[in-house]
Amino acid sequence: MGSIVSDWAVVGVWAVVGEGTVVRQRQEIPGDRIAVGAPARLLDKQVGEAFKAEWKHFKEVYVDLARRYPAGLSEPL
Repeated sequence: MGSIVSDWAVVGVWAVVGEGTVVRQRQEIPGDRIAVGAPARLLDKQVGEAFKAEWKHFKEVYVDLARRYPAGLSEPL
């Protein structure tokens, strides 16, 4: 949502780049970390298992919505 990840930046697995964050050229955001701000700064808090589980759940919801869209989304979730 409005974040900018510049060329040659590296964003690790399960890293989270916050809204409006600017990740500079060649900046590295390690996996399981949260980066916010302009320029991006790492928060002390890391991405936890609860966040990962919730994210996986919402991803499944969006996949289900995409599959149901052609039929008009008439079935309830």
